[in-house]
Amino acid sequence: MTDRAGGRWVSYGDGQLDDTANAGGKRHVMQAATLSVRSLLSAFVLGVPDPEDEMAVWQLLPFTIEAPQLLTDVMEIFVKEAAPDRDLIPLQVAIRPATKDLVTAATFWSAASFAHPRDPTLALVGGIELGIPFVPAQTYLGAGGTLRTPEQRPAAVVDTGVLIPLGLGVSGLLSHQLDVTASWLLRADFGAIAHAEYQLNLELGDLLISAQAGLAEIFPHRHTGYYAGFGLGFVFSAAGGGAF
Repeated sequence: MTDRAGGRWVSYGDGQLDDTANAGGKRHVMQAATLSVRSLLSAFVLGVPDPEDEMAVWQLLPFTIEAPQLLTDVMEIFVKEAAPDRDLIPLQVAIRPATKDLVTAATFWSAASFAHPRDPTLALVGGIELGIPFVPAQTYLGAGGTLRTPEQRPAAVVDTGVLIPLGLGVSGLLSHQLDVTASWLLRADFGAIAHAEYQLNLELGDLLISAQAGLAEIFPHRHTGYYAGFGLGFVFSAAGGGAF
């Protein structure tokens, strides 16, 4: 990592602050934090901010990071070589979502054919999202029931699918993903709704507020239509993120 003052150091990730190998990273964190607190106290005592103090903090913030390159040759995995200097890239373009390993969610959704848009199936489903090891995606399994169907017959609902993260926006406040899901309607006769939709998440710490919209294929009388949903989720476990 480098800062705007020209400093360059190696920093390690979660849980490594006090590791001896991370001495340079810890020293830089403490220096930046100390200057930040000093700037705050100075502004409180004097009643006005000091531009020089604020600039000193700004110059110590990480600005660029080395872009790691994954090894493509299997043999290289077993050979440890000194890595040459790599190109530096701005941190702001290296941001990606953390992989969410375990998320619980409750979703209210609606689906209807384009031929009869005012005659939808409405359902309320609760479920879990589980991360897939070594793959930037999550599996989804949910269960619930219909609140309304075109046939006016209630049904139990089981949702299964795959959720694929697409990226972040607004400095990480919003996350985007693609959902490919099937909703199985369990009743006397078979019913299913296959849908693919774009999902926008408002990331409020561990809490997620989501909106979904996409296309649906409705069975057994095959009709193409729309799918829309609104949900709340809670992230129990997440890891990674922040770099290529």
